[in-house]
Amino acid sequence: MPFSKETVILLIRKAAHMSEFGVLSLTLYYGFSHTLEKHHILVSLIMTFLFACLDEWHQTFVPGRAGCFTDCLIDLSGAIIFMTVFYLIKKSQSH
Repeated sequence: MPFSKETVILLIRKAAHMSEFGVLSLTLYYGFSHTLEKHHILVSLIMTFLFACLDEWHQTFVPGRAGCFTDCLIDLSGAIIFMTVFYLIKKSQSH
């Protein structure tokens, strides 16, 4: 096997986090799209990033866990990927 078991588990966990925060960004997008006329995509991404940072900060209080800023960026990248795919699908359906 080219990857160790630990590496595979780590990749699965990071992909799961990206997916979770991607879904969060879409949920926030729908929530803000009814109250904000403009910038609801940007607001959704900012709120998702802030929640990711809050989650990492929270982990610093949990024994055996540590907060890591790079995890915030991984979570944000999941949100950006989901939002980009959503935007492209929505744009292609409008034509």
